Amino acid sequence: IPVFLPENTPKEAVDVMLANILAGPLIDMAAHLAELTKARGLITLSGILEQQADAVVKAYSPWFDMHTVASKDEWVRIDGIKR
Repeated sequence: IPVFLPENTPKEAVDVMLANILAGPLIDMAAHLAELTKARGLITLSGILEQQADAVVKAYSPWFDMHTVASKDEWVRIDGIKR
């Protein structure tokens, strides 16, 4: 799996996007990550506390059909399919 820092992100869209960072940066990067994900592509977001999940889902909802798929202790993983 290739891994990139934001300043080195390739310009072509991908079928699967994985981001494991805190909710604040995930929200800030929603439009950028959406741009880099192909239509019908999968996005998986983690590093999110349960109380932050709704805000993350809301930030990605303009582009993705999002749902929480896993939680452990107070952490959640959210998956989505790009429309």
